[in-house]
Amino acid sequence: MTINTVTESERAKGERMPDTTVMPINLNYTQFPSAPSVDSPSSESYSYEPQSEKELYNETEDLIKTYVQPPAPTELDDIRSFHVLGLDFKKTPEQQMQLAEVNGLWSGTDGITETNVSAKDLMQYGLVGMDVWNEYNYESVEQDANIISNGLHTHLEQYGLDKMTYINSLLADRREEFGKTVNPTLFKDAGIPDHEWLSKIAHHEWHSYDEIADTMADIELTLSDKATVDQYFEGFREVKPLSYSYTQEDVARLLANEDAEYVIFKPRNGLAGKEVSVQHRDEVNLNFAEDSDYIVEPFIESDAIFSEETGHYHDGCMRYLVLLEERTDGTIETRHFGGYWRLSPEPIQEYGDEEAMIASLCDKYQEPAIPEKASPIDLLRARNTVDAALPTIYQDMLTDIRGEDASAMESDGESEEEVPSNQDEQEVAIPI
Repeated sequence: MTINTVTESERAKGERMPDTTVMPINLNYTQFPSAPSVDSPSSESYSYEPQSEKELYNETEDLIKTYVQPPAPTELDDIRSFHVLGLDFKKTPEQQMQLAEVNGLWSGTDGITETNVSAKDLMQYGLVGMDVWNEYNYESVEQDANIISNGLHTHLEQYGLDKMTYINSLLADRREEFGKTVNPTLFKDAGIPDHEWLSKIAHHEWHSYDEIADTMADIELTLSDKATVDQYFEGFREVKPLSYSYTQEDVARLLANEDAEYVIFKPRNGLAGKEVSVQHRDEVNLNFAEDSDYIVEPFIESDAIFSEETGHYHDGCMRYLVLLEERTDGTIETRHFGGYWRLSPEPIQEYGDEEAMIASLCDKYQEPAIPEKASPIDLLRARNTVDAALPTIYQDMLTDIRGEDASAMESDGESEEEVPSNQDEQEVAIPI
């Protein structure tokens, strides 16, 4: 496997690099199953389109009939909790994937529709989506469809769409706790209705899923505070750089301990790039009014990502979707749904200009990013990084939310066992 690299002079010019420049990558692909062949038979042709709001609310009578009866068993009955994360990865010039942000159910994925990525692209290398798309004819999915939302819909369908609607209705009751005025973007895009009144008419057996909804809401509360999220990565600083508080002492400590050329300032509970700013380390003034609502981080320098749209190289931030399941036996499993690059509007040679360093598809606060297809090798890097860190971090969040004492997990003098996961026995190394 080879990938193209960019020399310093080419990166400075922002020009396309010759295709002959390559660098060998030593990664183990044997741990990932092969995708089915294009000609392999499938159970059905699948293309998902969300219902309109009018169509959904015309089904009120059928909904009532559904929820006044006990729920039918589905795969959800084997799950104690699950959560969907929209991870924002930067790829460093050293080819290492590092997390810039960890987002929850309000993550957007619409940008992938502009990248010409197909379900076949995600499947053909067996990198992502194989646990969803191998049951369907991914050739039939329209090229401009949001294949991330389609894949998530397919997986949630295994839980039972009626059960997901019930859980979504419970989340709607708590959304204001984490500063949201609308219901979860990912569930909406995946076609999950949000009838807030369902819990009031549901048969008592539906309340067995209340714990899943409550845990999901508590996870969202955790994710809404970037400083709190950062603490869970204390053992994974190769995955996510340390966040510092917005105090004169901590900013001075950042400048002393970190060698990043730039520093990024963020609101602790910010979203969509609002109130985010970047400064060169030499321009940071330590005489400022401290504010506990902000954090400061070393800016993750991006490798140069080529844009087919502009013909230049850009700073890139990958939006990558993953679902974490906590099974009733304690196993943490990961489900990967793929990702794509969001490139900063200005070319990378304009570093120093925030529009060359910040990428968001929300155009409310800044010029929108440029969507770009992610290469198979970059998707594999993201997948490896997720599998190495996120199951442990998710388990730690669950432990804190439930107030569980880790020492209580030990019994009869036996040492605490590692959190089980769906990874192969072979240790997964984070590619660098």
